[in-house]
Amino acid sequence: GLPLALVVVAGVLATIEHDICVWEEFAESLTSTTVSGAEQFKKSLELSYEHLPYHLKACLLYFAAFREDEKIGAKKLMCLWIAEGFVEIIEGKRSEDIAEEYLMDLIGRNLVMVGKNRSIGGVKTCYIHDLIFEFCKGEAKEKNFLQVLRGYDELSTFNEPPNLPRLSICSSGEDFIKSKLFCPHLDTLLLCNATPGYEFDLLNISFLFCIYKHLKVLNLEGINLMLKELPAEVESLLCLRYLSLRAERMEFIPPSIAKLSHLETFCLYSDEIVSLPDSIWNMKKLRHVCLCAGVVIRLSSNDNVVENLSTLPNLDTLSCLRLYEEGENLLRRIPNVRRLKISDRQTGNGVLNMRQLECLESLTWRGNYSSDSREHVELSFPKNLKKLSLEALGL
Repeated sequence: GLPLALVVVAGVLATIEHDICVWEEFAESLTSTTVSGAEQFKKSLELSYEHLPYHLKACLLYFAAFREDEKIGAKKLMCLWIAEGFVEIIEGKRSEDIAEEYLMDLIGRNLVMVGKNRSIGGVKTCYIHDLIFEFCKGEAKEKNFLQVLRGYDELSTFNEPPNLPRLSICSSGEDFIKSKLFCPHLDTLLLCNATPGYEFDLLNISFLFCIYKHLKVLNLEGINLMLKELPAEVESLLCLRYLSLRAERMEFIPPSIAKLSHLETFCLYSDEIVSLPDSIWNMKKLRHVCLCAGVVIRLSSNDNVVENLSTLPNLDTLSCLRLYEEGENLLRRIPNVRRLKISDRQTGNGVLNMRQLECLESLTWRGNYSSDSREHVELSFPKNLKKLSLEALGL
């Protein structure tokens, strides 16, 4: 535990006033037992935690919601922080930029470690040491910030504390269903499968939407929903800001999803082509639409959509998009997007002007053309583009 104790103490010293009296006072708070042994090391962690600003305390404790030693996607983590309300709203600044500052602050204090860096700067994945993880888990439970349940025994014997705000279940989806948990006042429900890649199949999810009506964050990536359409009951989650689902067969999202007027992040893991309704253009707070794995989405660009409701001004991330004939018109509806992934393109004129996307930093374009029918594609890019990935395009 000594090397970790050293870097944690250094992380505190790096952020406090460079005054000899302050440093002497801090030194007196440390003893040989504080920095030796796993149990005693908790004292140095407590010291470091107490020196954190209030907003960073919540961000650090949130790591307890994930699996031990898990490499967490930084973008996903920051979206969760924003949805939870941990990130201060500052006029003129993107919430994502502020959240990134929080993450870099925790990294600078040696409480969070970088797993992998992004190719254009910034952190791609991050994680925390197992001793810091145990501290966060215990502190989160003690302060009634977050309860973590692992395994069927804990699930089946769990007695919901009054006003529990967040619940993270790191077990199998099957255990979650069998336990029949009833926590109607939850703000956050996270289900992270204890064994990634072995998701439990579920034929009906409507009962969850009927029980957990106060949710702001719902992550059900640990359950595979065997549905072709998202149930209309989702519209009852009026407070929802973050929604992440796994549904390998899902093809259709109902127009009623627009009733989730506070939704900021929508993630769907599917193997099908998913159609999003015209009503999505009314969701002005939507910031991240990520449909992962084999998914591509087709956004309609219907001329009947009312003009003043036709754009998503806050959209930051869109993945994966399928462009059809209306490609140019559709791009005008996402003027401030920064990250865009296009899965293929089926336009007739072979030209697409992307200079209008002045905020675009990262563009991934994967074509879907056979070698004997590849058409010529002429592209023009915005000047702020930092990352460009092209595959199977007839350039």
